[in-house]
Amino acid sequence: MRRTTLRRTFELVGCATDYRSLHTLPIVRTTRIAWTNKGAILAERGDHRGALECYDKAIALDASIPQAWFNKGMSLVAGFQEEVLQAGRGAYLIPCDG
Repeated sequence: MRRTTLRRTFELVGCATDYRSLHTLPIVRTTRIAWTNKGAILAERGDHRGALECYDKAIALDASIPQAWFNKGMSLVAGFQEEVLQAGRGAYLIPCDG
């Protein structure tokens, strides 16, 4: 993410300089772009559950924003990869009755 985009996101969520504490700050202006950007920052930091909450809020405000939907899908894949692998292993281990 470019520096200007991060700076704009900080302004929208009420954070002047430090994105490390971004997940604890409330959104000052409730906009779909602010929620989508906050989600992207959280996802980049590995907090996919927090990112999903942000994407859901963005989608609730405007369901026609493709970036929120795309990012939500990417966080679902990245954030739950281990659960997906465990489910696949479990299904593979079930014997077939042929």
